Amino acid sequence: MTNAAINGAELSVSFEFWFLDRVAQDQTNEMDVLSDQLQIAQDIIAQMRYPGWEYEIADNIPITFFVEETGDVLAGVRCDVTVNLGYISDRCAVPSTETYP
Repeated sequence: MTNAAINGAELSVSFEFWFLDRVAQDQTNEMDVLSDQLQIAQDIIAQMRYPGWEYEIADNIPITFFVEETGDVLAGVRCDVTVNLGYISDRCAVPSTETYP
């Protein structure tokens, strides 16, 4: 989770999803790895948009490509996804010994 917000009767929670794989030593398959990871990300986002879930995800999902060389060469995509849930303002869920009106 990267952040969250309450707007009226809706709770929005933002996540970063990372999809990555190792690239060959000679980096000849870098574009293949990026393409494969983009396809996986699209499949997961499509599954998250299934209308039967109790949440919705925002229409705009920024996708960032990356290649990182730290020992191994890693490449992939990061997706910034915001999940919108119905917000239940229920003060009864707060643990307390006080009696409220």
